[in-house]
Amino acid sequence: QAVCQAAAGARVRGVVGLQLHWLGIPEPPGGAPPAEGVEPCHHRELLNPLAREIRPYTWLLLGPLCLYRRPLRNNPRFEGVDLSGCNNPAACSFCLPIQDTPLPADPVAEAMRQIRAAEDTTPEQCRSREYMISGAALWFRIGDFADALLQSDLPPSAFFFHCRVDELLRGGADLEARLPALEARGLSINLHSIGVENFSPAENERFNKGISPAQVQQASELMGRWERRWPRGFGFTRHGGFSFILFTPWTTLADLEANVQGLRRLKAMDQDVVFALRTRLQLLPDRAITALAQHDGLVGTADDDHLFDSGCITDWDMAELPWRFEDERAALIYRFSRRVARDPAVPRDDPEGARVQAWVKAREGSLERDPLELVARAVDLLGSPAGSEVATLEDLLAGLAGTPGTD
Repeated sequence: QAVCQAAAGARVRGVVGLQLHWLGIPEPPGGAPPAEGVEPCHHRELLNPLAREIRPYTWLLLGPLCLYRRPLRNNPRFEGVDLSGCNNPAACSFCLPIQDTPLPADPVAEAMRQIRAAEDTTPEQCRSREYMISGAALWFRIGDFADALLQSDLPPSAFFFHCRVDELLRGGADLEARLPALEARGLSINLHSIGVENFSPAENERFNKGISPAQVQQASELMGRWERRWPRGFGFTRHGGFSFILFTPWTTLADLEANVQGLRRLKAMDQDVVFALRTRLQLLPDRAITALAQHDGLVGTADDDHLFDSGCITDWDMAELPWRFEDERAALIYRFSRRVARDPAVPRDDPEGARVQAWVKAREGSLERDPLELVARAVDLLGSPAGSEVATLEDLLAGLAGTPGTD
């Protein structure tokens, strides 16, 4: 009630993700983004000691979060699939609806305007000088943005982006040329997430992702070099790293073999890969990937392992649809993989989790304990003639105990 009284007359036209869409400001003639007519103000009053310890990101609102467009109607995996109810028919098949947020006329100028407003209006005790970029357009001008920062009098500050692998490679030379000067000024460019999703060409085609394993490896090598040479000017691995969707309703042993090889390459470049072993697809209403799963008859039933949120439920109104594995061998590997990788979403009293961890601990010193290699051996076992006798997690553990090189 106090907030409503303080903001009497304000109108909210919609919410997109974590940002307010626009605050009732009429769109100027010519379709210019309404945000460019709003003067940001970051003034606030801190009412308790805890509030004084919080230094939140300052968000720069710069249009749509993603500009990737690849029509699903051109994707052979979706041939014959009814996409009439899909809210995002031209991007990654699992992704949020395409935003109708207008692009800034000049994303660099708009970013600098919002940064200056934050500098001018943020109380000193609230400053973090960490800026989260909400909008993909600025990355496409990363060289110009870096130049604008270097030409400004901005104090040491950090800027956090999300981009695709192909977008990183496209802008890599422009950023690398400016990283020495940025680091010398105390300015840093950081990436908090880049989606790999899957190293299997078949799975990534279902995701409509449009990137290749070679691009992922090239990007990882490039960012690794930047982090070594300019550790205070660029950050990636310490902020989150790559994202994955390893298990899907269609996952096969061949898909898992391709992912083991890809994850091994990333691991050799000092990337954290264990978390990928516990990731799975969450089917949400109105997404193209959900329509594909429904078309293939893989929606509607699931075992209890599908009841754990993998992190995609970000709104109280969201509810996932249960799905099943087309290949029961993949389902068994999923149960093993997420437990050997110590998925925090598995309850502490889960009997299968306790059994897997006890099995690993009992073989300390004689067993390769790397979760990735254990999953690789599980895939090999189920793909061998002996795999036809493996039907339960107990069978899998017993089979692995007798596999050459593990005991």
